[in-house]
Amino acid sequence: MVYVEEAHAEDEWPIATPAKFAVTQQHVKLGDRLRAAFKLQQELPPLAKLPMYLDGMGNHFQRLYGAWPTRLYYFDNGELVLKADAIDATFDLMAFWEKIKLLRRR
Repeated sequence: MVYVEEAHAEDEWPIATPAKFAVTQQHVKLGDRLRAAFKLQQELPPLAKLPMYLDGMGNHFQRLYGAWPTRLYYFDNGELVLKADAIDATFDLMAFWEKIKLLRRR
């Protein structure tokens, strides 16, 4: 998992986000991003099973992979193998996780 810049921080581009996932301010320091990534892993336990990386504050990964509006990617052995597609401006995280589990069985 690569945790990138918040798509909808409440101080930047707020949307109706469940409180447990809400991020009040766009990350300013890498530590902010790290805390948000750990919070996400706590709220979505299947994500805790994946290695976690952070995009730097220059957002290089986000720019390189065009991580907007799609922000869910799965890499295996350094290769991009799955990119989630938004449906009605949202993602089905559990469906994405199920696809990852299928890929990991191969």
